Amino acid sequence: MAADIEHCNWLDISLETFTNFTEKPVKILLSDNRTIEGWVFCVDPVSKSVILSQNTEGAWSNSVVLGHAIKHMEIQQELEYQKPDFEKLYPYRQLEANGHDLEKRKSNVVRWLEKNRLSVTVEDELVCVLGVLCIEPPYNQESCRSSNVIILQRIQKLIQNMPVPEETV
Repeated sequence: MAADIEHCNWLDISLETFTNFTEKPVKILLSDNRTIEGWVFCVDPVSKSVILSQNTEGAWSNSVVLGHAIKHMEIQQELEYQKPDFEKLYPYRQLEANGHDLEKRKSNVVRWLEKNRLSVTVEDELVCVLGVLCIEPPYNQESCRSSNVIILQRIQKLIQNMPVPEETV
């Protein structure tokens, strides 16, 4: 299968094939003939862009490789590369699968916003802030919605800087 993927146009790959790359180490050949390596977190099925996690100097960083810049991508052997802990890199991606964790996250966000002296109301699944911003599940900075850009950016930054609650054993 890797041979078929290696020799085809990246933009012509089917949607089903993208799932084969998720959480796998890859080598990507770019349109300018440079190669980059890392672990695929996900592939956008519309733009065919890739979120790539790379380990540089012991720290993981993420980058977006635009789909139009990719010639082809090849899956590498997992043993050659240190696998990132995707749960630590993206802690809220699995929250929707577990309703308990989602409710805990929602209550932590509400407490954090109230601790920062913001007016917060909860309406079913939505957390509303100052009457002009709503936070949807999974209650992270990307799930904030508002037409007021200034408030949106400030609340997103506040949520991003929210301390991670320690688990009780």
